[in-house]
Amino acid sequence: MYFQRLPFQGWLYKRLDLVHIQSFLFYSTSITNSLDTVSVYNENGLPKIIIPLPSRREACSFILKPLQHTVGDLSNFIKCEDSGVDRITFFSEDGTRIAKSNSISDLLTSDFHIIINDQKYHVDTSSISKYIKITEHFDWIKAFIEQVLYVARDHHRFFPVYMNQ
Repeated sequence: MYFQRLPFQGWLYKRLDLVHIQSFLFYSTSITNSLDTVSVYNENGLPKIIIPLPSRREACSFILKPLQHTVGDLSNFIKCEDSGVDRITFFSEDGTRIAKSNSISDLLTSDFHIIINDQKYHVDTSSISKYIKITEHFDWIKAFIEQVLYVARDHHRFFPVYMNQ
């Protein structure tokens, strides 16, 4: 519980550490969703993935940032929410394991499988793929800006002739 009621003092909030703040901001639980499917859809421009948790037998929704979060972050969010999760692996449709360093935008470009404690879930990303394609343009723009800034910072290495004149 993140807050407690103290007598005659109203509602006071306990101090939260960084892990609980991350947990609090990026996911919530619900018992109304189906416990045998994983669903992905767009909510306010961000992908929202709903995953059934094995220990508590309830669905949990995770709102992800495609350019900032990685597959490892999603794995950590799931493990933080349900301590009964021992192992989480991600596989593509052809059976190739997806590395934890891959970005969420790369993960959501095609359908994949999540295996949580020997329970396999198929994830259909067709409903969100049009939103993820937009982020690919941002990746290209981000890489271009990084190259321009690198050249601007180290221009004396690239253009030594002009520096001597």
